Amino acid sequence: MHYYYWNVKDYLSHTSHLTDAEDLAYRRMLDLYYQSERPFPDVDHVARRIRASAETVEMVLREFFTQEADGWHNKRADEEIIKYRKLAEDGRRGAEKRWKNKESVVEKDGEAIAPLLPPHSHPNATPIATINHYPLNKVKKEKHTPQVADLFPDVSPEVLESFIKVRRSLRAPITELAATGIKREAAKAGISVEAALTMCVERSWRGFKAEWVRDKADSKGFDWDAELRGAI
Repeated sequence: MHYYYWNVKDYLSHTSHLTDAEDLAYRRMLDLYYQSERPFPDVDHVARRIRASAETVEMVLREFFTQEADGWHNKRADEEIIKYRKLAEDGRRGAEKRWKNKESVVEKDGEAIAPLLPPHSHPNATPIATINHYPLNKVKKEKHTPQVADLFPDVSPEVLESFIKVRRSLRAPITELAATGIKREAAKAGISVEAALTMCVERSWRGFKAEWVRDKADSKGFDWDAELRGAI
């Protein structure tokens, strides 16, 4: 666990008699206990890990821990660890239920979409003891998002603005993957990207696929760019 509940008043009421060295040792021992999620094997092991004397560690162990067959236990910490593991297991089962029978999607409306992976599949798999139900950092990392104009440099501002409105009405953000898919399909159809976007605006399409216009485009002498010029 990377986080555990801390009650300042409760802690102070039980540790006000400790010396500075004992208090520091106890705090470090709690951190180590929650992090490892297992009982302490012996005094020397703990003393070395928390950088304290064996005498201080033994004194704290005898007051706040209980020695059992598998090592030294802290009752309060064990209760919190059990709660955490139950939450983690419930979350894992819920995720598996949501992902069950889902099919991978490679492409939809001209957009390339990464295949879906179950939560326990590599690279998502993580040992349960290293997962925490509390976030380490709530601050989201900033990602560079290219401007729409940069994704379609050869498209006029009027057409691009209209296409943005269509995508926004369909709640479909214009991503780099979406732009790549539209450009690829426009090339397959033998038309310009601007013509493809114009058609999307005219027909309220969120994307474009060559097969939607292939029959008409194969007609001799048919010019999609000329057909769609001035459509907006």
